[in-house]
Amino acid sequence: MTPRQRDANQARREASYNKILNVAMALFVQHGYDKTSVRMIAETANISLGLLYNYFDNKEALFKAVILHSLSTIKGIYYGLEAMLSPVEKLENLITTSFKIVRQDPHFWRLFHRIRMQPMVMELLEAEIAEFRDFIINKLEENLQQIGVDAPRTEARILFATVDGIIGHYVYQPDIYPLDEIQAALLKKYQYHKGEHQ
Repeated sequence: MTPRQRDANQARREASYNKILNVAMALFVQHGYDKTSVRMIAETANISLGLLYNYFDNKEALFKAVILHSLSTIKGIYYGLEAMLSPVEKLENLITTSFKIVRQDPHFWRLFHRIRMQPMVMELLEAEIAEFRDFIINKLEENLQQIGVDAPRTEARILFATVDGIIGHYVYQPDIYPLDEIQAALLKKYQYHKGEHQ
């Protein structure tokens, strides 16, 4: 097999994988975990059941992949900003980039926001979700501590909950929710530290 053929095969696999994840998420949201079958996912994605099982061993594995894919996207944002020198700039970009990816695909994030509230999520992914939450809060705490915010751990928890709540409101009303205005007000809270930490 030539390198070009290998690349084409890899691209097809990635396309099929992402299609399965997107279809699965939509069906899990619409019908719930228990009422969504692997066969239903395959039929909706217009692929064979055998092909789906080439990617995922069972429904539980597929469900986990849906959620973890979403969480890894968010974590990637935070890792990507590590090289920024100013703690205030890093904090600002964590906030604005979080809102940016939600703006790019509000439908996807509305589905994610709904699906993570289902009881099966905590049963199957309690450890992974806790690890993700702690990762984000630790990063926020580190930046807040560097810019001299009082009680940085508490402030990090408040900021995490605030951003998460804003996203939740936006994805249900993307056409009318004043995200720019809310973002500007949130960023303003940390502006007075900017001159001290450039």
